[in-house]
Amino acid sequence: MSNTVKVFLLLLLFGVSITAVASTYSDLNDRWEKSIKNGNYSEAMNIVKDMIRLSKGLRDKNEFALATFSRGETKFYLKEYKRAEADYEMAVNLYDSQNGKNGVSSGTVYCSIARNYYMQNEKVEAYKNFKIALTIYGEKLGNAHDFNMTPLSWLAKIAHELNKNEEAEMYFKRCLNVIKINHGEVSIEMATEYGDMSKYYVDIKNFKNASDAAEKSYMIFRELKGKLNLQTTYMLSMLSEFRCLNGDYSRSVVGFKAANEIADKNVRAFGERTASNYYYYVFSLVHMGLLDEAKTVQKRYGLFMDAQVLTNDPKFIETKDSIKKVINENENLNVGLIRSAFTVLYLKCLGVIYEY
Repeated sequence: MSNTVKVFLLLLLFGVSITAVASTYSDLNDRWEKSIKNGNYSEAMNIVKDMIRLSKGLRDKNEFALATFSRGETKFYLKEYKRAEADYEMAVNLYDSQNGKNGVSSGTVYCSIARNYYMQNEKVEAYKNFKIALTIYGEKLGNAHDFNMTPLSWLAKIAHELNKNEEAEMYFKRCLNVIKINHGEVSIEMATEYGDMSKYYVDIKNFKNASDAAEKSYMIFRELKGKLNLQTTYMLSMLSEFRCLNGDYSRSVVGFKAANEIADKNVRAFGERTASNYYYYVFSLVHMGLLDEAKTVQKRYGLFMDAQVLTNDPKFIETKDSIKKVINENENLNVGLIRSAFTVLYLKCLGVIYEY
């Protein structure tokens, strides 16, 4: 056998070996993703160790970067946030060395770095890193690309938590525009973002905008999943709550009635009910002068958390000042208990105006 043939066979064997390794690596990556999805994080860690070992033998060093990133992600899901930081940093450096600084893959890692900081309550750092990811996606993919949705949605949330409300609203609107371009106006992504936006508006006490955003979310869920769906029912209940806050009591009652009729037929939905939700239902009924119906709702859904539940003084709900005192002195007290149907009925009798 000539030397030329020997070299050819060796190269062929080497190529087959590399292909086999690549195939095995791909299978491991699929298994890792499945383990993460199923919550088997210890198993995922064992798999990712093999991924790192195999990736070192591949020509494409991006695979080693991906394996390192996957190890960081696994540590994140194991709530080992500090240990995850080192892997994320290494993954960024590896991607940058292979693809040039701040490539799309690095942007994805920056999103995980930001999320990792957020889970450690380091919101300023989280905000900074989501902005880095957004800048990378904008420069490499364009501002309308679907990848922008993740950092935009997070930036809206964190901006609000950092009291940057003008920025929060701007990011919400940009996110909705990206979703519209990539998923359409009637999509789960759009419904979810409108739901998050409605909660933001409630927090800044813009109840009209909260109600409008919640209604858009509800209508999309209803069109996509049907009015009997659990998510749709939950969104209708939240919409009804926001209508109450906006002073739209009649529509609030209509919404709550519809949501409760559906929930009564769905055992799973019962878990979504809260005393706070029923507070708004009963409040709307009381505000419309439907006291008998309010009492019926109160009794039917077990709203029996009266003064005795909250304090040893049975007279604490007899005056507005004593109620405010209990609320002010017990910041962590369950809001649902304070905003119980009994409290509402007493307040109505006293002519107290809702001030929250």
